[in-house]
Amino acid sequence: MSATDSTRPHGYARYRLDGCRCLTCAVAVSTYDRKRAMAITAGTWKPFTDAAPVKEHLAALAAVGVHRKRIEALTGVSRETIASIQGLRSRPATKVRTETAELILSLDPQQTAPAAGTLIDATGSHRRIQALCCIGWTVLDQERLAGRAKGSLQQVLGQDRVTAAMAQAITALYDRLSMTPAPAGRSSTGAKQRAAERGWVPPLEWDDDTIDSPVAVSASEGEAAALQRFAEAFLSAEAEGLSRPQMAARFGMSVHAIKRRVTDVRALGLLPAVELSPCGTRAAYVRHLRRGELADEACRRANAEYQTTSQAVAA
Repeated sequence: MSATDSTRPHGYARYRLDGCRCLTCAVAVSTYDRKRAMAITAGTWKPFTDAAPVKEHLAALAAVGVHRKRIEALTGVSRETIASIQGLRSRPATKVRTETAELILSLDPQQTAPAAGTLIDATGSHRRIQALCCIGWTVLDQERLAGRAKGSLQQVLGQDRVTAAMAQAITALYDRLSMTPAPAGRSSTGAKQRAAERGWVPPLEWDDDTIDSPVAVSASEGEAAALQRFAEAFLSAEAEGLSRPQMAARFGMSVHAIKRRVTDVRALGLLPAVELSPCGTRAAYVRHLRRGELADEACRRANAEYQTTSQAVAA
């Protein structure tokens, strides 16, 4: 991601990871490097620090809806490292690199989280509500336990966008109930039956790191479903006029991965074929070169005209 496209706040991480050279980022790096050099000289440099405060800070970020994927995007710290600090791996981290701790601790929960009224994609909220229904929690149960008005979550299921505040409330409820089936009873049985009829999947089918991504598929769905879902999400994003970096942020993928995926789904006919420029245009001339073909006279003439025009403009 370029410095221009980055959503990271200005500071050390944006300078190191995105190449931003603004005054704020430069001062942050200069300050860090100076303190590090002084600590090494004084013999007080500690490359590792206690992971406990970082774990607590990650919990505070999660409480306002800032999870691993978002933290990775803002700091460059991998989701695997974050999960280890959170104690979600077989060998939880007890120590963490000082620079990693500083990057994570620099995130202000209130500033990092989207404003409560900001409209965001509702895919993750839909999946969480549906998954809880699969283990017996009715939509009415979920509204009551989340402290939301009757009918509010049912309304979310019919919307493409949801406020950040609502999404955070749904995520918090999901985190609390996803491993706890609802008490047995007529309502829970009915919730499970309706969920099964609609093809909804339970919490264990979803990866917490990708559940919000429109292109993600559940564990029981195959590669064909993944390709189809990507094609649909890609076409929708293009209709919105999103750039590739914006798509990358929404899908939780790199720009390069999106380009590869587009090639795959286009080859399967899931995306409209790109209409190639006809011979006699500079685009066709460039295409001939890339394919190692000999350009025809019309294409060479079009390229020569382009070069002449470009030189005239530059002059």
